[in-house]
Amino acid sequence: MTDTGHAPNLGATQATTADPLWRAHGAMLLFCLLISTSFTVGALITDAVEPVAMMFARFVLAGLVMGAVVVCLRVPIRITPLDGLRYAFLGTLISVYFVAMFEALRWTTPVNTGAIFTLVPLIAAGFAYILMRQKVAPRQLAILGMAATGALWVLFGGSIEALARFQIGRGEAIFLVGALSYGFYTAANRWLHRGEPILTITFWSIIAGALVLFVAGFAVIRATDWTNLPVGVWLGLVHLAVMNTAASFFLVKYATTRLPAAKVTAYTYLLPVFVAFQQGALGLGWPSLSVLAGVAVIALAMVLLQRTPDA
Repeated sequence: MTDTGHAPNLGATQATTADPLWRAHGAMLLFCLLISTSFTVGALITDAVEPVAMMFARFVLAGLVMGAVVVCLRVPIRITPLDGLRYAFLGTLISVYFVAMFEALRWTTPVNTGAIFTLVPLIAAGFAYILMRQKVAPRQLAILGMAATGALWVLFGGSIEALARFQIGRGEAIFLVGALSYGFYTAANRWLHRGEPILTITFWSIIAGALVLFVAGFAVIRATDWTNLPVGVWLGLVHLAVMNTAASFFLVKYATTRLPAAKVTAYTYLLPVFVAFQQGALGLGWPSLSVLAGVAVIALAMVLLQRTPDA
């Protein structure tokens, strides 16, 4: 799925000179805003249904959306058994991430999960080195470390005492597992790519994820009273499936054909900023000034990464 902080190779790599670059940056800002709502919306609906069942429903809806897209665009979706194994692996990783996210939101705040998500580029870089020996430029590595420091500061509530004890809550620990899974997914997505269209791999990863969740959570899915779920929950699921899957895919596709990958990846660091403002605007409380300082450090890392020479 496309709740991503990475920039997949979508084919074209040269910018369209007729389009001003501000449109590509605007597309990434909108993408980041849409993805950030997954934390806010998820926190609002996560108590209504078990995370496994909720993610199964989301994957089914997203599969229908992406299925319609591939049919309309006439994207080839025929696969071999070996392809099926690749997509099953990717679908499992992304399923772990989403279930972990919604389970974590029962125990922690959207701002904290958004901050932890900024660790994904650093995690992905580690897995990319292990899988493909891909190296990160020293300056970029320093900036990733800076963003990680800001994320840790937010994670520990802006408290030096809490940071010194290095004790995190249950929700944060759960989402760290999800972030590790997503970082692995990001690296494995490129490692296992065999030249097929990104829409193909996205579609089959969603289908595989739905099947994995159905098998793993059959009892929970069967026990869920789907007909009596609140309308707000269904609206939230539709929002996540449509806006955070189909719409975000095309925004990333537009931007990655006009901007270098590092600049696209940098927008990941704006997630805690958007989440913090969403929480405050909805009357759900503003983070403390100390936590906002950590968010500011993460946002600064985004600006610096944009300015790296090889970005």
